[in-house]
This record gives sequence, C-alpha cells and structure tokens, in this order.
Amino acid sequence: MLRVSLRYRRITQIDEGYSIPLTSLEHLAQTVYGDDPAEHFMPPRTGVRPMQLVARMQKAAAVMQFKLEGQMLQRRPEWDMDHRRLLHLIDYDDGSIELDGVQYPLRDTRFPTIDPDKPYQLSPEEELFLKGLRHSFVSSQKLGEQMRWLVSHGAMYFMTWRIDHGNAFLANAR
Repeated sequence: MLRVSLRYRRITQIDEGYSIPLTSLEHLAQTVYGDDPAEHFMPPRTGVRPMQLVARMQKAAAVMQFKLEGQMLQRRPEWDMDHRRLLHLIDYDDGSIELDGVQYPLRDTRFPTIDPDKPYQLSPEEELFLKGLRHSFVSSQKLGEQMRWLVSHGAMYFMTWRIDHGNAFLANAR
C-alpha cells in the first residue's frame, strides 16, 4: 500500500486521512538515498513534495518490500514461490542479475541498504522506520474503522462469466 501510494502521489491520504506520518520515511530517503537520483522511481505527476524526494521514498519502500517479501517466502516454502525471491541473484559488483542462466543488466544499481551477503536483512534504519510504521498502522483509528467495515460488509466472489449468444459484451465483436 505504501509504495503504490507513493508511486501515484496518494501520500496525503496516508498522512492526513489515516494519521500515518511519513516523516521518518522522508528522513530515511534523505539520509540513506540522498545522493541517489532514483530516476526509475519518479512519480508520473507532481505534488506538494519534491519529485526527487518522492522518488527516493518510493525506492526505499520498494527495497524494504522486496526484503520483507523475500523473508516471508523463505519462511513459507510450501507456497512454492521461491522464484519470486531475486535479491540473492543480483551480482552487486557488476550490476546484473542472472535469471534462468541469462545475465541481465540492472537499470538501477544503487542499493545502499542491501548487504550482498545478506540481501534480505533489513538495515537498522529500515527496521526503525518499519517499527514506527507498524505502530502507526495499528493505532490509526480511521484505518481501523475502515478495515472493520470491510471485514463485516465485504466479501470476495469467484465469478464465472458465461458466454452465450445474447451476451451484450460480444454483440459488437462479431
């Protein structure tokens, strides 16, 4: 949620709507990723915060996401999703990744919080940020209200679309 909100500049919704401050992520982005241009993480539109800062915040969030997903998938081998863990496949010296025996260059090679020997381990700065973020999410009254409503009123359905001769969606496709 955080990374996607940063990507599409929905930061105010998190910050003001849910009372989840992002100042610690700003600090992480400025101190750890401060010299990173993060050009591949630029948001598609402008907003209140400088685009460069939001790009660095998004990159920091993405790296933390990849680390946490990797840890989770390593703990749950029965999910058979180990192929989604990629950080350990990166050659950090030459900036490439090997997938299925083929070496590919990375578009971005700046990973200040990744230890090549332990790529899924969070840095102390990341751990501190995530501890505060977790507290903010758990204690957000508005987010809690919306989650309770979703649980009590929401449902997930598997829908099967039957295609028959009179289907309106296909009428113009003939």
